[in-house]
Amino acid sequence: MTTSPRVRRIRVTGLFGIFDHEILLNMEERITILHGPNGYGKTMILKMVDALLGGPFDRMPSVPFESFSVELEQGANLSVTRDRTLGDRHPELTALAELVVSYRQSPEKEADVLRCTDLLPVFSFGDRDSLKENYSERVREWISSRCGETSALSIDTQRLLIEHRPSRHEQQILPAVAGHSLAVVQLIQEKLAAYAAHAQELDSTFLDRLFQPQQVLSVGEAEVRLQRLEEQRARLIRLGVLEPEREAHRKLPPLEPSKLDVLTVYLDHTESKLAVLEDLAGRIDLLTAAINRRFAYKRMSISREEGFVFHSLVDGAVIPLESLSSGEQHELVLLSTLLFHVSPGVLVLIDEPEISLHLAWQNEFLGDLLKMVELGGYDVLVATHSPAIINDRWDLTVELKGPELPAKAAE
Repeated sequence: MTTSPRVRRIRVTGLFGIFDHEILLNMEERITILHGPNGYGKTMILKMVDALLGGPFDRMPSVPFESFSVELEQGANLSVTRDRTLGDRHPELTALAELVVSYRQSPEKEADVLRCTDLLPVFSFGDRDSLKENYSERVREWISSRCGETSALSIDTQRLLIEHRPSRHEQQILPAVAGHSLAVVQLIQEKLAAYAAHAQELDSTFLDRLFQPQQVLSVGEAEVRLQRLEEQRARLIRLGVLEPEREAHRKLPPLEPSKLDVLTVYLDHTESKLAVLEDLAGRIDLLTAAINRRFAYKRMSISREEGFVFHSLVDGAVIPLESLSSGEQHELVLLSTLLFHVSPGVLVLIDEPEISLHLAWQNEFLGDLLKMVELGGYDVLVATHSPAIINDRWDLTVELKGPELPAKAAE
């Protein structure tokens, strides 16, 4: 599986006309936490990374800055600078016209440079929104052709809403919790389809494998694997991935040595089939365990048909998703995004994960994030004001600092 090239360093100079920041990402544990006073550019840096790596490029902030760059693995560098003379010549692109994108494969090689004037002749002028959209697409194509499918995913402070555009000129705002619940249903169905296809493939070769030479299990080995298989089935049923009716526990008769050759092939067959579901099951297990540790007087489970299901621990009644508190919804959407909607190699940008969260939940966040990063194989850049989010992991932090003011200006 190919993944996006990882980012290892971020630099910005002249941010707001004041700040120069350098952020060295933690490549080993894959989590880097930005902290510093308000107004030092934490959120702005996340937006700039998202516009450069994830797009659309027209969301590159129009705030003052001199240069912004991300250094990729093996020394490649992708940067944006301003050329204000271009902005004067192309007011139809507003601040975008000033931006110049550069890519250098290594410090020894000459940089490829893209200016807006290189792109304007290749598409016709329409309304300003269409022009900006076409420009962004061309920039994204240019970046991808040079440094591969760089990718970032932004989880911003407005994460309880999902923007849905049925067409270019329409916009709907949907509740994020309902969207994430539906997405889990779709993921389960996709995995079950892959499970069925793999099972069919195994069934078609069962006899061939039965008559091939093989290392036959002993009775004791077969009993251990059968027990482990039944525990795996029970777990997958509990997590909502398998149907209880079709995968109920089957009590087997005493094992006969003469049947061990068939049983060995059956165990290999079934273990291979269930392995298709294990990655998704592990993610569901992590989500439900984290939520059930946090949410009071309610318990979460996953349904193959309904997605997220909550029951009251007081009277057993179903709790509608819209009845969850703001903090509960923030936590559910954040964890669900990190577990089900991030591809390996992506740089995830999380702005203020502490929003609406109780202090105890903030303390637990980083521990769960470390598990999710290990499971998903992606990197995370967090911007926070909360010491509770950092907990005792100050080794993962980068502090944003400002220049010292002259004595008179500081008074």
